[in-house]
Amino acid sequence: MWGLGVRTTKRAEGEVVGDGKMEVTKVLICGGLVVVVAYGIYTCSCRLRHRLARSYHEPESENNSITVQRPKDLLQPLLEDSDAVVGLGQTWRGSRGSNSIPDVERGLDTAATVASDSNNDSNGSGRKVTNGGEVSKARAASSNLNPQNCKIQLEVVAGPVSGLRAEKQVVGSNAVLTIGRMPQNDLVLNDPEVSGKHVVISWNGKLSNWELIDMGSLNGTLVNSRPAGAAQKANSTTRQRGLPTSLSNGDTITLGSSSNVLVRILASHLPTASAPFEVGVASDPMSHRRGGRPLPMEDVCLCEWPLRAPHEVPFGIFCVFDGHGGSAAAEAASRFMPQKISELLAVEETRMGVISNNEASNVLLTAFRKTEEALDFPYEGCTATVLLLWPDATSGFLAQCANVGDSHCIVSNGDEQLLMTEDHRLTSKDERLRLLESGKQLKEGENRLAGMNIARALGDKFLKEEESAFSADPYISNVFRLSGDGLGLVVMASDGLWDVLSPRRALQLAAEARDRVAEGGVKGSQASAQGIAKMLVDQAREKRTKDNTSVIILDFATKCKSSFHTL
Repeated sequence: MWGLGVRTTKRAEGEVVGDGKMEVTKVLICGGLVVVVAYGIYTCSCRLRHRLARSYHEPESENNSITVQRPKDLLQPLLEDSDAVVGLGQTWRGSRGSNSIPDVERGLDTAATVASDSNNDSNGSGRKVTNGGEVSKARAASSNLNPQNCKIQLEVVAGPVSGLRAEKQVVGSNAVLTIGRMPQNDLVLNDPEVSGKHVVISWNGKLSNWELIDMGSLNGTLVNSRPAGAAQKANSTTRQRGLPTSLSNGDTITLGSSSNVLVRILASHLPTASAPFEVGVASDPMSHRRGGRPLPMEDVCLCEWPLRAPHEVPFGIFCVFDGHGGSAAAEAASRFMPQKISELLAVEETRMGVISNNEASNVLLTAFRKTEEALDFPYEGCTATVLLLWPDATSGFLAQCANVGDSHCIVSNGDEQLLMTEDHRLTSKDERLRLLESGKQLKEGENRLAGMNIARALGDKFLKEEESAFSADPYISNVFRLSGDGLGLVVMASDGLWDVLSPRRALQLAAEARDRVAEGGVKGSQASAQGIAKMLVDQAREKRTKDNTSVIILDFATKCKSSFHTL
């Protein structure tokens, strides 16, 4: 009979039995040695695999060290084999996944942000990429980017903890995010191949970009299948901190051999120096309970002034997109909507009609319909609130808004106020009446349709095929005039704010904060548009909102004198 790996035999009566414990001890010792040897073999194989990967990607040199190259001019994109030229006033957006398509679009007049695609370049042909402090495939940075509106989001897309997310927003000029196996990290990866503190991602204020530094991990770090900058020789066994590697939107970080982390970099594309009013943007993913894990961030904010191609009269758009089922539909809508509006206003007849008639209803309605046609998301969708702004003949501004969903926009000019959006949740009487007119009658107390609490949104193609009551036709507001005397104030936000604050209460808080002055009659930072946006996000957090919250503030008090041509 065998027990615990030790054979027991029947002994003659009176025979002394004293070596049983000794046999068990020997077996335990042998088992421990086997475990230690197996772990050593596994560790050596991992180190050898990553050394081979480095030697495959690194250029040959006498001492096998990595040559660090930084661009002399950060405003010159490092494109070797691409026909797309990225310059000032343009944006290159990286797509999600491994097969990304560059989308070069006209952007702002004085700012440029470039996000690389995440193509792994599996054939290894043609593209030259430097290690350590490199600009991944293409990057142009500008000091006009507002770091307060720059945020990085990380999502684990492969590995033992797939689906885990973390994010960090620049506060002041600093932001640091750590990834590792220890619970003290911002993104904790329960992967035996990940070191306790594997990498640190930080905001470089001088270069206006995010950088990754390997903290001397045992199994190494790859960015887009290429080794992150290392400070030691390839054959060195000393663990040292690596050199900075620039990150771009859509990059994939590989830690060990199985954990892949997708990088998303979000920024408000608005240089405040060029706009004739002050703009503030703030957001927070929030959580279901205080101190709990942050919710996945599905809000996307977009600010553009002036809008794309220059015209004799500048137009600007300010948008809040709130995704559901993921953020992909909201991100796509934030690309398509300004593109469609810009294409419509590029037609002189359409543009002059808006200017002469002082209204843009047809432009907004057509842009929503074209954006809906361009979105190919059967199981994802988003709400959309779009504010179109242009100057009038009296040094003031005209504003018109269109929306689907439950994000809102409210404006004021002195004592005059207007809620420029309509609530499309099924609890709204107007929306239930629309559904009834379309032939869909809801039961009393029924506040969801096919699991959705809103009846209008962009995307959600499968639901719209199954249920004709769903719509993407927007509500379009009346035109509101903001005078040139500096009294104008606009508050736009996703439903995370409106779940705990009424639009008029939010506008009241914003107006009170704007008019509040510090000692000596000078406005403090909390009275700025950025400070007001952050204050409203803080209010939503204190009132225990349980949804993503994003706020856009337009304050016409600081820069009320427009420096552009008016009619």
